[in-house]
Amino acid sequence: MSIAVETHGLTKFYGRARGCQNISLTVPAGSIFGFLGPNGAGKSTLVKLLTGLLEPTAGSGTIFGHPIGSRQAKALLGFLPEHYRMPEWPKAIDLLGHYGRLAGVEPNRERLMAVLEQVGLLEVAKRPVSTFSNGMRQRLALGAALLHRPRLLILDEPTAALDPLGRRFVRTLLRDLQAEGVTIFLNSHLLAELEQLCDHLAVIRSGQIVASGSMAELAGREVEVTLRAEPLAPERLAAFGPVTALPDGRLRVLLPDETRVPDLAAAIIQAGARLHELVPRHRSLEDLFVDLVTAPGEVSAGG
Repeated sequence: MSIAVETHGLTKFYGRARGCQNISLTVPAGSIFGFLGPNGAGKSTLVKLLTGLLEPTAGSGTIFGHPIGSRQAKALLGFLPEHYRMPEWPKAIDLLGHYGRLAGVEPNRERLMAVLEQVGLLEVAKRPVSTFSNGMRQRLALGAALLHRPRLLILDEPTAALDPLGRRFVRTLLRDLQAEGVTIFLNSHLLAELEQLCDHLAVIRSGQIVASGSMAELAGREVEVTLRAEPLAPERLAAFGPVTALPDGRLRVLLPDETRVPDLAAAIIQAGARLHELVPRHRSLEDLFVDLVTAPGEVSAGG
């Protein structure tokens, strides 16, 4: 497996306050890697360490084999911070060119127009930024991060300022970038966005990683089945897994995997009950997140 980002015991303290501690992560090259946690958990601290904006207190990390914070590592990454501010008087195309020169590249007009088209702003290339909505400014900032063709794109809450159409646009763009081989490190608290995009994930709580691995590994194989059948005593289904009686008269059964769903339905019929409803559901990212940030312990599924 080719590795885009690797950290070992990465730690940052602000005086006695802990930003993050003992962060060991592996981000596969070409993946969309989601990084989530509650507010104040240490997400932004890790992002700033990876981009070289902060010096670690301890530990180390690399980006495509180069030490984090080095010129070689910085040249390979594009970064969109959460709170992005830009001057309002320039035209979009002029501001994008200025950012390119700051990044050490001299983008020609063809490249500038291509990036503006990529982020859906080609038709407003000559409009001043002052006329842009928050969502348009967010996409222009994303264009600045893409201008030098980075191999790693680090995004800190990239869709927070966007409406549903804007979020869909960015999701499509990120999938296209992944198809081109770009690795995307996505820091967000929008679970629905991460669930739709990410193939790998890490969860941080109180400055420490409590879970990491592929989405399939972390979600697990368990299936939650909600059913309505009568007459049926809950204990008749105990052999299948934990059973919970819901206030509306339905039952919830946690199965080890989806292959047990037909057996569950057959057992209900054999018990002489009439089956009115049976709805299987895999655990959502929200289920996983709530479990991890509200319960002690550490889970690791690789990575």
